[in-house]
Amino acid sequence: MTESTFPPNSNLSIKQGEQLFDPGIGIEAMGSDESFRLILETVLESLAGNLPEIRKALNAGDAKAASGLLHAIKGYVPLMCTDRVVALVTHVEGVSKTAGTEVVMPLYASLEPVLEQLLVDIQAYIANNQS
Repeated sequence: MTESTFPPNSNLSIKQGEQLFDPGIGIEAMGSDESFRLILETVLESLAGNLPEIRKALNAGDAKAASGLLHAIKGYVPLMCTDRVVALVTHVEGVSKTAGTEVVMPLYASLEPVLEQLLVDIQAYIANNQS
């Protein structure tokens, strides 16, 4: 993952190697590792499909479509991500509700590698924590 410079002059920027995924949050919320892994499998499928769809929507100039997809992501990141990741997703999703693609695109460009790393982290967690 590359460093995120998003948003400028903010304490929200993600540094290389910074923890993004925190399974302890989800295990506590779901009550068990097994329940959390079931949710992660759904999240993995959803996130893997949503990332290219967000990029496609933004490339087509459709910030509203991107906003809807980001809204879904915003719904589940608090179950598995650090506060900084939750804040980043919330910020981009909020901006995407009212701003045009020219504003959302650079924000998403900084968020996208964070979400891609989250996918990798979830895949690794599932692979390393099979029943």
